[in-house]
Amino acid sequence: MKSKTSLRIDWCAVYRRLPITRLVLGISETEAAAAARVSLRTYRKWEAGHDRPTNTGILAFAFAYDVSLDWLANGDCSWLLDRLAAKNAPAERAAYLRTDGQGLTG
Repeated sequence: MKSKTSLRIDWCAVYRRLPITRLVLGISETEAAAAARVSLRTYRKWEAGHDRPTNTGILAFAFAYDVSLDWLANGDCSWLLDRLAAKNAPAERAAYLRTDGQGLTG
């Protein structure tokens, strides 16, 4: 029996999230390509949207830098907010970001 809902990944959105992810991590295209175990040329094609990333490449990249697959594939930004908060904000502000602003008391 086939599932009525199937997982569909918006690859154009994945292409747009790759450079954002690199910037948040503070890594170069060369480092990202090495983590994904592909050539720099191939990685640049991924970011430009000229070639679809391989499953193993995305998994290797995500594993190497502890990147959320939910972020890369679906755009779930909790990983992104947590990473930005840890990198740029004091601990209390990071907690505020994780609670979607519900922690603000005025």
